[in-house]
Amino acid sequence: MCSPITPASGGCRTLCIASDPPKYIGIDVDNTFHTHDAAAMAKNRRAFRKLVESGYRPVFVTGTDQCPSVHRCLGRTLKASQDVLEDLYADGVYRGYPGVYQNGATVYNERGELIFTVAFSKGFIRDVCDILEEHRLGAHVLFEAPNEYYALPHDKNLTELVARNLGLPSPVIESTVAEICAADITHMLCYQFAKVELHMKAEPERDYVAREGPMEITGINPPCVNKLEGLRALLAYEKADANGFAFIGDGSNDIEALRASQWSFAVGNASGSVKATAKNVLEETNDEAAFAKMAELLYGINVD
Repeated sequence: MCSPITPASGGCRTLCIASDPPKYIGIDVDNTFHTHDAAAMAKNRRAFRKLVESGYRPVFVTGTDQCPSVHRCLGRTLKASQDVLEDLYADGVYRGYPGVYQNGATVYNERGELIFTVAFSKGFIRDVCDILEEHRLGAHVLFEAPNEYYALPHDKNLTELVARNLGLPSPVIESTVAEICAADITHMLCYQFAKVELHMKAEPERDYVAREGPMEITGINPPCVNKLEGLRALLAYEKADANGFAFIGDGSNDIEALRASQWSFAVGNASGSVKATAKNVLEETNDEAAFAKMAELLYGINVD
């Protein structure tokens, strides 16, 4: 077997096609698989289709199921938005599941059924709500449960702006502290997290995991929750090798999976710190169909 390697220069141009590449491929969505470049997006979708037709199992592993490119619809059913999957969704090739969402806090099987979830403690959520109430920061945080999301009724205009930037359904449902604390909150989206963190007594990594994303939005999960653990939960459910997966990503919330996978790829638009954790670094960015390039290099799938 020819293992992936990172050449000293020239990106991944000398990476050999693996003789026995992994069946499972974890795929970050925003700024990795998804792009606003129509030609590159179509190329990525063709590569995804060919991977499925060749017997491989590409799955979305993303920070939230309600982001610009993936959203929840019709109760528990997860559905990828049309600008990402289009014909893949219409043809039933892939409809967003199986998939790992909310940075690993919620995992769904191929029927869209929730098979794994990790929620914050009620005490932690109440402490956060108390901070938001006391310092009038409620509009900065959206609380997500597996089937719903919540916001405190403070600055509705700011809440709606955050929701629109994240592609969330509008209007935002305003909730009381009691309603939020009664829910099983698995993920929080926080705008300008530093303003909230300033007042928190909880310790990062011990009490929560925070990973900054685009648009000054930080995703916050329960401790020990990340994309790698969510992906491994899916692999365990499917009785697959916990380490037998490829992974492609760009962000700080991809680091654990990039580091763990023998066949990991950072896209060209990833930061230097993210690239340092991947086994391979692609020259191509998401706008240059980096996902399709990975499929070619590792699986011999060419869609040009």
